[in-house]
Amino acid sequence: MAASRLPARGNARSLRFLLVAVGAGLAIGIATSVAQGSLPQTLTPLSNSTGTWCLGAFALALLERDPRRAALIGFASLIAMLAGYALATELRGFPVGTSMFGRWGAAAVIAGPALGIGAAWLRGPAPLRAAAGVAPIAGILLGGYGGAWLHPADASVPFASRPLTEAGATLGVGIVVVVPASSCGIAETARIARYMAGESAGQCGPCVFGLPAIADDLELLAAGRGDAELLARLDRRCGEVAGRGACRHPDGVVRLVRSALDVFAGDVRDHATGHACAGHRASTVLQFPSAGSARVGAA
Repeated sequence: MAASRLPARGNARSLRFLLVAVGAGLAIGIATSVAQGSLPQTLTPLSNSTGTWCLGAFALALLERDPRRAALIGFASLIAMLAGYALATELRGFPVGTSMFGRWGAAAVIAGPALGIGAAWLRGPAPLRAAAGVAPIAGILLGGYGGAWLHPADASVPFASRPLTEAGATLGVGIVVVVPASSCGIAETARIARYMAGESAGQCGPCVFGLPAIADDLELLAAGRGDAELLARLDRRCGEVAGRGACRHPDGVVRLVRSALDVFAGDVRDHATGHACAGHRASTVLQFPSAGSARVGAA
């Protein structure tokens, strides 16, 4: 009989955790709406960032050790945040469009369980799963292959044109790619540069000669085989290409390359001195129309 009480007690505790998560989610949603009209400008990213809600859902899911129940908490807390935000916003006299429910509802379905499982893994006994639960990221590629890299610390920047421009990025084609720390941002940039060099219309010197030369330098840097002049030469070539093409294609590549040199500055220094990271041999996490664009690090 004592053994039969254990599942019941576990279910009751899980129900309490779920109710706590829903209540906290409602409170976070309401606070987000209120904060959008009251926080000073320097703190407004906290009320306009997906990171705040995701962090809240992850923290609430830490209540559970069971991945399935934690996944439910992650989902329910995000839905509660959406409901609290919508309610508070309507009460403040601002209409809430149905498109917002569609976007954030889909995000709750996809991201909520993933955040919950990650939180449960963090509390679990398996060290590899615990590490995977909070797996670090190397960088964020925003705006496609003519866009820019963002540092992980900038993940809370609102997904809007002006804040992204201020952070040195661009909406571009609206594509977001998160590159894990197990990959090499320099190698991924080299793959993009090589692919973009092959996509040239061949109508001007910056595309025909400049982009392949930049891709050559990046491939050497990714493999840790560059000479003492590599970084200076790469910077000079980017300067010679930028703004001189018949179209904006080379400008997009230069922006991407320069952002990579900034975001992955520590790795750049190591690679430039012959100490390439293990990630440069990893398979690409990007998508290319042809397999030839992903050859960097395969040797």
